Order: sequence, then structure tokens, then C-alpha cells
Amino acid sequence: MKVRIGLHSGEVIKEGEDFFGRNVIMAARVASQARGGEILASGVVKALVAGSDITWGELRTVELKGLSGDHEIWAVEWDSQQS
Repeated sequence: MKVRIGLHSGEVIKEGEDFFGRNVIMAARVASQARGGEILASGVVKALVAGSDITWGELRTVELKGLSGDHEIWAVEWDSQQS
């Protein structure tokens, strides 16, 4: 099984055990752009971890459903076996 992972960071609304808001939607939309076995991160996440040892792959500029404008998302290179 290969999962798709999308990373984003920001304030959320919490009600009970549920989370809501634009940033939750953004994370879900970033994940929806990933292929199986792929991790994608928003530009916000990339900026937050600047200077770390994370290796970044391809930049994609995409439209995300329900969010206006174009958004930059980055592939995270996590598996040395990926081609």
C-alpha cells in the first residue's frame, strides 16, 4: 500500500475531536496532488524548515479546489529508491 501525504502548517479551528478551517483544507488539497508513496509540502512548510537537511524535489504550481490562485507545492525526497 502506498499512501499520499500532504503537509501544510497554520492555525485551525478545533471543536471536540474535529479540526476545521482553511489550513485543514489546504493540507487535504496538497495531499490530493500527491501520487502513491509521495510526500508533498506547501511553501509554508518549506519556509518553516529552511536550513534543515530535507531534500526538496520538484516544484509544482497548481490550482487547489476551493482555494483561489495558484499554489506552490514541493515534493519531499524521502526514499533513496525513488526514481
